[in-house]
Amino acid sequence: MNYEAAGDFDINKAVAEALSLKISSDQYMGYGDRDENVVLLSVLSEGDKAVDYCNNPSDAWPIIVKNRISLEFIQSVHDGKRYCRAFISLNTWSSENPLRAAMIVFLKMKEQT
Repeated sequence: MNYEAAGDFDINKAVAEALSLKISSDQYMGYGDRDENVVLLSVLSEGDKAVDYCNNPSDAWPIIVKNRISLEFIQSVHDGKRYCRAFISLNTWSSENPLRAAMIVFLKMKEQT
């Protein structure tokens, strides 16, 4: 997958699939007042659960901790922009959104296994 071209929804969906979670049939519909990045998961005995790994810390943090993904906040000396780098071993990704960067590193790790 080309992560630079992928939207948050595509990354969220790929993370759910990498976790072997069952995605509801209406995953492309969005979820109520939330934006289109949300993926609906079928959770046993709980009905559908909306997740947004790229933007919701409560969804992303368990993955970050379990996979020992490190986050580093950097300010570029070239253009003054702030961004975040997520990394583990040889897998590294930079983004202005730290959760998105961490989820991309998680997906890159899964591709190698």
